[in-house]
Amino acid sequence: PRFDEMIQPTILDPQDPYQFKIVDGHLPFNFVSPGRASMASDVIFEPAPGGGPRLSVMFMTGPNARGKSTILRMVAVNSMLANIGARVPAKQMIATPTQLLTNMRTKDSVRLDESSFRAEMNRLAQLTAKAKAYPHNLWIVDEMALGTSVIEQHAIEEAFVGWLINNLDGTSRD
Repeated sequence: PRFDEMIQPTILDPQDPYQFKIVDGHLPFNFVSPGRASMASDVIFEPAPGGGPRLSVMFMTGPNARGKSTILRMVAVNSMLANIGARVPAKQMIATPTQLLTNMRTKDSVRLDESSFRAEMNRLAQLTAKAKAYPHNLWIVDEMALGTSVIEQHAIEEAFVGWLINNLDGTSRD
């Protein structure tokens, strides 16, 4: 793939039902680097039947070092590029303007006496506070609760997804 093969994404009206679709998408950095192979990926979130509120949640699992984080980065970077009106490395991209919320690159701080786990939990608290202010959010959460046991990690992930479903899907769950 070459830089001149990048396309202008189709940006939908923010009032339309949320939609996000990348067909044969690449990370831009791999796309424009000569001699660097890049595998194309598709990521599709379609509107609910009838256009009603819907929270789409996608989980990716698999062995280490197999590209899960790379796909998440591809989605995040192409979402940012689309939101600013830039071209993207894909065969097709359709997107509703979206607020991107991510925990990627959360780091600890020895100076603030803050562990990686505490830094991540603080970052997620900041993000959840921002989430209700915008009608469409794209959450990119990679390896939540690192440094905890598998059981603790799954419990934190389940609680987080439960919070998203109960607070951000456009319906009341009282």
